[in-house]
Amino acid sequence: MQKVFAYIDGFNLYHNLNSYIKDQQLDNSLKWLNVRKLASFFIDENIQILEKVNFFSAIPTHCSVSKQEKHKNYYEALKSADVNIINSRFSKKTLKFMCDSCKEINFSYKCFKCGCENNFITHEEKETDVSLAINIISDVLTVTDLKKIILVSADTDFIPVVKYILEKTDKKVTIVFPLGYKYSNEFHNIKNEKGYQYKNYNRKNMQLFQIENSLFEDEVEYNNQIYINPYKTN
Repeated sequence: MQKVFAYIDGFNLYHNLNSYIKDQQLDNSLKWLNVRKLASFFIDENIQILEKVNFFSAIPTHCSVSKQEKHKNYYEALKSADVNIINSRFSKKTLKFMCDSCKEINFSYKCFKCGCENNFITHEEKETDVSLAINIISDVLTVTDLKKIILVSADTDFIPVVKYILEKTDKKVTIVFPLGYKYSNEFHNIKNEKGYQYKNYNRKNMQLFQIENSLFEDEVEYNNQIYINPYKTN
């Protein structure tokens, strides 16, 4: 059997799925997602085996305790499905703002023109993309019997990683675009130096039925603890 590893860009999957749920007015329980089951839709079970699934995300430490606990509980549910969790972090980020008085766009806390101060701070996920890329490259170069990788993400920052694998190895690469993703030609245009598509490269669009058939049970047991679907409606 051919060995396959899957790499899940957690927040990219979540935000696209969340947008789709809102647009289609679907139930939030679709977020209670077993990503190992989901990844299994993109292998040929007759000749391939999904050996490892890595999930890359970060605890939203800037959010409420309840949201942090929901995220941690989801991690535990994923572990019950033999999914490896690679956790990163959030850090503060200063947003540009328009001074109400001067109508000037700035990138700091203080207006350069009149000196008024505003605290426009957001938080952004850090290290996840780099961690994901490092894990993929490390596995591709060290796991000799690895035949294929599945990358669940629509983030074009991973295109150099995909091209490196296709150019330097004989591994197959399948990009799976999350449900709700608006198609980009950048992934379509990954071609060799002669302008042809790589024979080992494939792109798949996630489908709603795959999500619906990849959900956890409402109660998941792991390490003698029960984790309940937080989106379950009574």
